[in-house]
Amino acid sequence: MMKTTIFLIRHGETEWNKEKRFQGQKDIPLNRFGQSQAEKVAQRFYKENYKVDAVYSSDLKRAKETAKAIAYHYGKDVQVHIGLRERSYGLLEGNKIEDITAKYGIHLGNLEEAGAFDVEPFHLLKNRVYSAVREIVKWHAGENVVIVSHGGAINSLLHEISQGEYGPGKTRIVNTSITTITYDHLLNFFHIEDVNNASHVE
Repeated sequence: MMKTTIFLIRHGETEWNKEKRFQGQKDIPLNRFGQSQAEKVAQRFYKENYKVDAVYSSDLKRAKETAKAIAYHYGKDVQVHIGLRERSYGLLEGNKIEDITAKYGIHLGNLEEAGAFDVEPFHLLKNRVYSAVREIVKWHAGENVVIVSHGGAINSLLHEISQGEYGPGKTRIVNTSITTITYDHLLNFFHIEDVNNASHVE
């Protein structure tokens, strides 16, 4: 049986995470605490002898900085895939999450209705992230791959491959947590092994 193992990692903390603002595709860097989180997850991979054949990242700074911390210990370059970007929250980006309902009358559980604010539809987000990960597993059959992405993007992938058992509103993905999935190339099937493992920062 040929399988590819994917370690999905959410980037470290940014100031906008700390302030609970919608980041989306705004290019916010890690803050100092986020940099320390990135180093902790990198140390965990190295000390626990995770086998890593390739490291991929979204093109946004917060993901790339986190990925570089891990890649450094393996002497790898970070390969960027734009399909791993966070969901675009359009005109809501930069707003504090707690203010959204009061300010715009939008319920956070129903962003699909926020058409006027140019929020990326959930089905398009899922298709984009799923397609990116399918490409990566095709390129790395039988290998172990780190993918550093974003909470919304990772949750959309989990929703897609679990037929809705996991996903937004159900699954918490904290900064630098590790979610492990495997892809069976023979059966053309993703299996979720572990979700939101953040013992290195707890």
